[in-house]
Amino acid sequence: DAESENPLMANPGTTRSVGPYNVTGDAVQTVIGGAHHQFDGSAAHRLFHTRILPHILSGKVEGVPSDFHPIIGRH
Repeated sequence: DAESENPLMANPGTTRSVGPYNVTGDAVQTVIGGAHHQFDGSAAHRLFHTRILPHILSGKVEGVPSDFHPIIGRH
């Protein structure tokens, strides 16, 4: 059963506030915040869009499931 093997992938709507996606989000927020503090907002913006976002939306196993892509696109 796929759901019992990987419940995060089987039910992405229930994992927004827990688990590895929350930890990953906190890590991204920390890195971008550090870049913003050390450099400036435009450098942090460029860092996110050129180095982080392509990996998040890669469609690979380590990327965000495709169910989340419309949510990411709205923000």
